[in-house]
Amino acid sequence: MTVATAPHPEQPNEPRQRAPRQVKGLRHFTPDRIRRQKVVMLVVTLGPLVALGFAIAMLWGTGFQTSDAVSFASLYVVSLLGVTVGFHRMLTHAGFDTKPWVRNTWAVLGTLSVEGAPVNWVADHRRHHAHSDE
Repeated sequence: MTVATAPHPEQPNEPRQRAPRQVKGLRHFTPDRIRRQKVVMLVVTLGPLVALGFAIAMLWGTGFQTSDAVSFASLYVVSLLGVTVGFHRMLTHAGFDTKPWVRNTWAVLGTLSVEGAPVNWVADHRRHHAHSDE
């Protein structure tokens, strides 16, 4: 059972915020800037998907067939798995080890996502974890 207590007159009602730790190369953003970035990310992420859906609806039966949708979905899933399994789990975190041909296949499938060369992707992601895991 929790007992509610009145705040001490000299203490603010809000919890104290710690000063952000300074990390070389990282900037701390204001809540307003973070909110704007979230809106931009939402538009950048969902905008193309909405446009694609609209284009498919407009072209269905004339320039876009079921076989096109199946090809798109298949390549999307393959490139998604290439990044998540190949680049992320296998290459970045060494989550599993496998034969060289399987390793190379995952790496090639990851490049279908057009996110850059595996070595650059892995380096960027390891740099990301160096600061986000602290």
